[in-house]
Amino acid sequence: LDLPALVEACSAADAVVLYDLDATKSLLALRLPAEVIVAWRFFGYELYARDVSSYLSASSLKFRQAGPVSLLALGGKRRVRQLLAWVKLRTDPESVFRSAMRRADLFLGLSVTEYDHLRQRWEGLPPFLQLPLGTSLSNHVAASKSDLVIIGNNRSIYNNHLDVLDLIEKTRHSGNLGFLIPFSYGPRDSYTDEVRRRVQSSGQKISLLEDFMPREAYFDLVTKARAHVTNSYRQLGMGNILEFLNAGVKIYMNSRNVMHDWLLTLGTKVFTLEEFAADLQANNLELCPEDREQNRKVLSGFATRFSEERFFHDFRSGMKSRNRASVSRGRSGMLS
Repeated sequence: LDLPALVEACSAADAVVLYDLDATKSLLALRLPAEVIVAWRFFGYELYARDVSSYLSASSLKFRQAGPVSLLALGGKRRVRQLLAWVKLRTDPESVFRSAMRRADLFLGLSVTEYDHLRQRWEGLPPFLQLPLGTSLSNHVAASKSDLVIIGNNRSIYNNHLDVLDLIEKTRHSGNLGFLIPFSYGPRDSYTDEVRRRVQSSGQKISLLEDFMPREAYFDLVTKARAHVTNSYRQLGMGNILEFLNAGVKIYMNSRNVMHDWLLTLGTKVFTLEEFAADLQANNLELCPEDREQNRKVLSGFATRFSEERFFHDFRSGMKSRNRASVSRGRSGMLS
């Protein structure tokens, strides 16, 4: 990647949107002229990976503490390449990231509830701007549901799969149910080896989905599920969760996950892991028609309220407000 050429190209823009704030984009943000608006499209790992222990269950933490899993599991080969680049540059990546975070003018996020949560842990976040939702949702709505429960989002240790596997094994439930764990991407390490071992030895109808599927085929499969169970303590796979909600899939989330609170605040019908245990035993893992319709109406209303048109209007307003503030402060030069 030719960073100087990228800086030159972006310097001619009025605004630059950075999709996540990795090492390269942090350097890019700091090298842009002060008059260029920098919008940080928050991905998640940029902050959550800096406080890993707060978002892993006790079962998951055993494998993070075991050794090399932490580096590869939380960032993969890309993270390793970035760290090697920092060594070559003799630059402190943490100070560069913090400076880039302060340099950003807008924080593009999915949930103001999550943003407020993050602000309590990390000072210096730029002002929040709500991302639009409508264009990301498809029309996958199965006429009937299969005896399938989806567990987690990918191979990442942040899914805390092991606790869900424990719950399933300890809870009496219908033998017709099948459980599917999306496992086609993410790091491979001692944690994923343990998930695989547990699945193979469980005696339950649990399988790993390890092959990549075309998007349409994947959503045709998973939106026919009765329920989706995620034990993540942080925002993870929200694109999938919103698709599931829109398709009438019953969602169970860990109550520690701030996105659970956000979805309840919106008015959607979502449930906790404790409720999953009770519903699993009672064979009550499917949303009633009224709750399905309510979830679709809530998401539709949210998408209408925070449309693309409003996003671009608010983005331009944010640019104008930042420019006025810059003039009043006499801001000039690049941040470092």
